[in-house]
Amino acid sequence: YIAAGASLLVLILLVALFLYRRSAGQAEASRLLNSARSAAELEAIVEKYPASEAAPLALLSLADFLFRQGQYEAAQGRYRRFVESYPEHESAAFAQMGLGYCQEALGQLPEALDAYRLVEGKYPGSSLGAEALFNAARIQNALGSPSEAQITYGLIVSQYPQSAFAASAREAAARLSARPAASPPVPTP
Repeated sequence: YIAAGASLLVLILLVALFLYRRSAGQAEASRLLNSARSAAELEAIVEKYPASEAAPLALLSLADFLFRQGQYEAAQGRYRRFVESYPEHESAAFAQMGLGYCQEALGQLPEALDAYRLVEGKYPGSSLGAEALFNAARIQNALGSPSEAQITYGLIVSQYPQSAFAASAREAAARLSARPAASPPVPTP
């Protein structure tokens, strides 16, 4: 019985030590996140404390920081990593939207369109739904699909009538309706 009791005591001490270290790591990661002022500091939190609650927030903050600095490819990688690593996180829709903005800034319009559509489709309760659809419609029009854009603008008005984007969607749809239809090219002999 003494050996079993000693083994149990050692196991309890190891579990307590593990929980203490994990708690201390959580606290340290949170403290570092609150004081982070640079991309390097945010990256360090993500790498040193990957299982902490602060890691996804540090990763999203890092992606936002890089985007604001005009480092769109680097930001795109961090947003993508967030979406892949934390698909169920409460901020996943923001990361998906950031991914779309990066792709748009890099001229990757079809990919940006897909990213914006995914925000509305994968995160239906997100506050970003109307904005994502508005961005999608804008890109559809830029890619030469004004009829698709008009349908998407209509979705904003019907699904998000109280959003800040509803009035803008009505105006954009009206501008598209007022445009003359493109006539087919005249054949030359």
